[in-house]
Amino acid sequence: MPNHYHQPAGRFAISFSIFSIVALLLGFAAELIGVFDGANAGLKAAWENGGITFSAATGLSNLSGLLIGTCAIFGIVAAVLGTPGDSRRTILGLSALALSLALIPVFAVWGIFWKPFGFTLGIFWGWFSSFIYARTHRMPCESLTPDAAPNVIPMKHDLPPVKNRSRRSDG
Repeated sequence: MPNHYHQPAGRFAISFSIFSIVALLLGFAAELIGVFDGANAGLKAAWENGGITFSAATGLSNLSGLLIGTCAIFGIVAAVLGTPGDSRRTILGLSALALSLALIPVFAVWGIFWKPFGFTLGIFWGWFSSFIYARTHRMPCESLTPDAAPNVIPMKHDLPPVKNRSRRSDG
């Protein structure tokens, strides 16, 4: 069992910021230095062989792609850090990866070639790093004992039998 401890809110904000920024920079840098140029060219050729023509291209290295990537990466990291349970966090990661790949045909309809590999790398790294962190630290959403509601008075004894209680709503 992982070593869990209660984490102050400030630590959560720092983890969220660091994981999000590092994942965004990783995807941006990979696309900027051309790590995925061959894969992007192959994907674009496959789409064009299917009869789709592109008038523009976008990805994390363009402003629109950077804005989409920032929202998506910060969103997945916040969702993972704010969701209890490894299975739920896994579903979030798989959903984010599927949605990032779903942007390819969405942009193709508009005649824009979406370069998915840097973006997908950023999404994956944001999910993976926050998943590992959330798994090894006690997150605020994973409280061991729920706090009692402030307006509920705990009962210290059993209720009287039904026959002795009034059936009227006012007592």
